[in-house]
Amino acid sequence: MTLNDFIHAPSLTAVLKQNAAAFSVRPVFADITHMLPEEKPYFADISTVYAREVLLCLDSTPVVAARSICPPDDAYWRNILDCGTQSLGFRLFDGKTEWFRSDFVMVNQHSLLKQRFSRLPEHMIALRTSLFEYQQQKLLLAECFLPTLKQFGFQAA
Repeated sequence: MTLNDFIHAPSLTAVLKQNAAAFSVRPVFADITHMLPEEKPYFADISTVYAREVLLCLDSTPVVAARSICPPDDAYWRNILDCGTQSLGFRLFDGKTEWFRSDFVMVNQHSLLKQRFSRLPEHMIALRTSLFEYQQQKLLLAECFLPTLKQFGFQAA
């Protein structure tokens, strides 16, 4: 699969699980925290969010850094985000949840790696965001594609 196809795949989990390497989710953070500057337009009336941050790994190597946020009092999305080492994609695409997903927004500059995943290199292949909505409740998902994807067969077209 090309990097471009992977970056535009609806479920990263589904694609990564098809790779010959072992797929795993490494939770990094899950709690109430401040928003990143890029997130504020999506949640203009609040200053803190509930965030879940994870690394999607192949053979224990991080290939995607992801951050999901919702308002701290949003029981629907917090219940979905409370999934430990299970991937969010597994929960979102299980056919049991009802939501609408926006188109992907590709972002060139984002403070996700610098502010939240500071131990990873700041260089990234791409970063996409998408907004999930359920009955006017929002979940913002940012997914940062790391250069390590290339060592697992994801190449430019």
